[in-house]
Amino acid sequence: MKKILFFLALVVSVSFLTACDDDNEYLLGDPESITPKIEVPAGSMLIQTEQGAEIEIKADLANPSGLESVHIACTALGMDDLIVIDGKTYALAKKYTVPANVQKGMYFVTVTLNSANKLTVSSDIKVMVGMKDTEKPALLLHTDLTATYPAEFDFEATLSDNIGLAKVELICEAETSVNYTEELSGVSRFDFVRKIQLPYSFPSKQVVLQLRLTDLAGLVTEESFTVKVNVYPNTLYIVGDASDAGWTTKDGIALTKVSDGVFAGIVKLKATGGWKFIANNGVDTWNPAWGIGDASDATGGQLNGDGGAGNIPAPAEEGFYTVTADFTTMTYKVEKLEALEKIGNLYLVGNMNGWDNTDKGFMAYRDDNELTNGVYTYTGFFKKQDGGEGCYFKFCPEEYLGSWDHMYYAGADGELKNGNGDPAFFVPVEGYYTVTIDLLNMTWTLEALAETPTEYTKIGLMGAYNNWDVAREAFMTQSAYDKHMWTTELELPAGEIKFRADSNWDIAWGNGPVPYGKGDMTPATPNINIPEAGTYQIRFNDITGHYVFLKK
Repeated sequence: MKKILFFLALVVSVSFLTACDDDNEYLLGDPESITPKIEVPAGSMLIQTEQGAEIEIKADLANPSGLESVHIACTALGMDDLIVIDGKTYALAKKYTVPANVQKGMYFVTVTLNSANKLTVSSDIKVMVGMKDTEKPALLLHTDLTATYPAEFDFEATLSDNIGLAKVELICEAETSVNYTEELSGVSRFDFVRKIQLPYSFPSKQVVLQLRLTDLAGLVTEESFTVKVNVYPNTLYIVGDASDAGWTTKDGIALTKVSDGVFAGIVKLKATGGWKFIANNGVDTWNPAWGIGDASDATGGQLNGDGGAGNIPAPAEEGFYTVTADFTTMTYKVEKLEALEKIGNLYLVGNMNGWDNTDKGFMAYRDDNELTNGVYTYTGFFKKQDGGEGCYFKFCPEEYLGSWDHMYYAGADGELKNGNGDPAFFVPVEGYYTVTIDLLNMTWTLEALAETPTEYTKIGLMGAYNNWDVAREAFMTQSAYDKHMWTTELELPAGEIKFRADSNWDIAWGNGPVPYGKGDMTPATPNINIPEAGTYQIRFNDITGHYVFLKK
């Protein structure tokens, strides 16, 4: 019995609390749902009439907690009526005759709604007697039309009218997604701010925005504004399982901005899967993104910026590709790029080493370790041959040392040749030169240095291997043939390292990749990172800052 009584008491308590919550809902942070509402139809906010004519005061009244009464008042027009209401909604439609002797002018009819929860709200209906509104709405633009805006920008203006604004419309014929309408309920002044978001597929350098204002009398003001825009993304990345990035918006492969709206870059693509372009990297968003458009395939075509655009398919063959995206034409292009099978070592063989085709004393350098870069270079001193003028030489890949069959030699007009042929490269006058060969484009150049390079007495290595202790600096061996070429062999841990000249930190090289790289002499430049511990054969050129770390 006690259990039954307890249960009944609990039910009554819960019911009481629920009822209290309903009655006092406005106390719990939801005032919109319980505040009385007066909604005057758009055509009834202003009444234009004559003396002695009949008018009708209209309004839709509502409050979820219940309505008690509505008071209609305008002393000059003889209005003073209290209508008792029993319900939550009420359609007010009260007719009046304008006094025949009332003066011409503007009058305000105040509609006051009283609700069951004792909250009150009022609204004015304007009545113009014996006169017509002839003054159109006015606007003052705040958006700077001399500026150029990105895809997203604020369009701002101050709107005003002598009797009240009914609505404002923003219209863009070129991009209907921008179109916008807002009811203004008779306010005399309104600060209009609308965020414009143009799609990245928007092709023009300008957008025409039309602002249309309507006042309570139905008078309309229309003005058009031409806004300069540059809607192209500032950055662009590639994501997808056909790339090394995978399907994550935080590991995209960056493309280089060539010009406004045009991006390009070299990307390794797989032969399976698909990919897309995204504008934002490092954030968890796919907006905006571009996929494949109509009449497009793995080699190129139209970009599609719709949210549901399909993936651009993987190419037929895995490899390196030049990917170009052009938002000025909304197109993309994917072109197969020739690449080296591996980064091999090249050596100079010629008068400098007695044409010993097994010698590794003169090594060519590279700026980086990218397979898409076929450029090798050597800057140094070339002595004249014994008993003759100048110096002849060729390049030999390491795997073919000891053979003449795979030498790189000088073809006519800068064409690089490969095989057992002639002529060799030739330096006519003893001095410092830079010779460059490109194994992908099969070209070569040879240029004399404009100035004699600075000489150093020693080149040392500082880094993690000696705990950056200057007392344990390892010095390299200077070449007897060329005083700007240095070599050494060191046991190195994984960690950072740097070259410096004459034990002077003001003359130091760092900030490059391995095994091949080109050091940066900028003060406070970052160090070179050795990714793996081991014994390294190290070469350094103090003219260019080129170096090689070859792990044995």
